[in-house]
Amino acid sequence: MERLVRQIDSLTKRLDQLEAQEGRLIYATWTPTVTQGGSVSYSGGTARYARLGPLAIVGANSGATTAGSAGSDIIVGGLPATPKSAPAIVGTFRIQNKGGGTHYIGAAVVVLGSLKFQVSDTIAYVGTNPSYGMASGDIIDFTVGFEV
Repeated sequence: MERLVRQIDSLTKRLDQLEAQEGRLIYATWTPTVTQGGSVSYSGGTARYARLGPLAIVGANSGATTAGSAGSDIIVGGLPATPKSAPAIVGTFRIQNKGGGTHYIGAAVVVLGSLKFQVSDTIAYVGTNPSYGMASGDIIDFTVGFEV
């Protein structure tokens, strides 16, 4: 009887692993890439995602340690799942300019498999309009959800 209980327990654990592999529920960390006319380094913070079947929820919060180039869009790439449709508004963002005290808050948009950020009703993206270059200490955070 004890042997049978161990076998059932073992099979239950293996079934749970298979369900996770089939995309039923995944919760993990990921490593985004941030560019603005070139690579922007960052440190600290978190980058996590959850995936349940065809739905992905992705978020990050981090501080820049190098500068970007004003006049270039801020782009977050390396998403842990590929969005099914683009361009599409998929969530919200906040960028805090620590040096100037400005906060940019608006819509996160999927463009060519990466995220860009819009404020107001403009079709331009943060970095280009408004013209802004990320600097060391600036903070970016966002939460988005999309179908894969």
